[in-house]
Amino acid sequence: MAEWTAGVVHLVTPPLEGEEEELPAVLVAALRRLGARVAVWPVADDASEQAACLAALPADQPVLLVPARDTGEELAARVAGRVAVAAGRVLPGSRLDTWVVENYRAGYLAGKHLVNLKHRDVAYLGPAGGSPAAGERLRGFRQALVHNGRQLPEHRVAEVRPDPAAVAEACRRWWSEEPAPTALFAASPRLAAWALEALEAMGRRVPDQVALVGYGDGPLARALRPRLTAVVPPLDELARQAAAGLAELAAAGRRAGERRAEPVRLAPRLVIRQSCGMRAG
Repeated sequence: MAEWTAGVVHLVTPPLEGEEEELPAVLVAALRRLGARVAVWPVADDASEQAACLAALPADQPVLLVPARDTGEELAARVAGRVAVAAGRVLPGSRLDTWVVENYRAGYLAGKHLVNLKHRDVAYLGPAGGSPAAGERLRGFRQALVHNGRQLPEHRVAEVRPDPAAVAEACRRWWSEEPAPTALFAASPRLAAWALEALEAMGRRVPDQVALVGYGDGPLARALRPRLTAVVPPLDELARQAAAGLAELAAAGRRAGERRAEPVRLAPRLVIRQSCGMRAG
C-alpha cells in the first residue's frame, strides 16, 4: 500500500452533522495512518465556496473532497486534473474515484428488521434539508415495507430540523393517533436520542411499547439506554479505502479525469441491541 513521505494532503469538507458528523475525523485518522500530514479546510456546504477553496490550494498537492450538497459543474471543473478522490458523497459530472455508504440498503435493513418483528404501524424520523443520503435511506426503508405488504403513509414521515422540540412534536402527533406506531426508525443518533426522550416523557416505554431503530453508531448512539439497535455505516472502512486510493493516485502521479470510475458503495450492517426487543403482535 502506498504511503506519503512528504507533502500535505488537503481535506476539504463542509460542516457535517447527524449521521455524517463523524466522517471528517475518521478520514483524517485514515490519512495520518498512512503517514500523511493533513490540512483540514472546513467550508460551507456550498459548491461555489468549495470551488473557491480548491482554487486557492496548491495544484500539485492531493485533495480528499467531501462534496457539497448542491454540487455542480464549477466544482467538478475545479477538481479535474488534480490528484483527488471523493468520500461520503458523489460529485456529479466528475471522474473522481469515490467511496460512499450504500444508503438505500441502510434504510432497507431497518425496514426489514421491523417487518421481521411483525410491526405494521411504523414511523420514520429524518433530517430536514433534502440530504440525498437521507432520501436514499427513506426510499430503502419504504421499499422494505412495501415488499412485505406494509405501507409508510406520508403522515408517518417527519423530516425535522435538528431540534428536540421538533422531534417531540412529531412524536406527540404520532402517538396521539389510533392505531399509534409500534416502531420508529430515526435516521441519526441525535434524532434517536431526542425521540427516546420524547417517548419517555409521554409514558411510552422503549422497547416494551415501541421498538426503536437508529442510524449511526457514534458515542451518542452507544451511550443511549436502552442500548440502540442501529444500522451502522462502515465509516472506518470507507475512510481507509479512500485514503489508500488517494495515496495510490499520488504515488502513480495519476490525476482525476484520466479514467472514469463508478462510486464504490460500502454496505452497512445491522447491529441488534435492546431498543428493538419488542415484537409486535
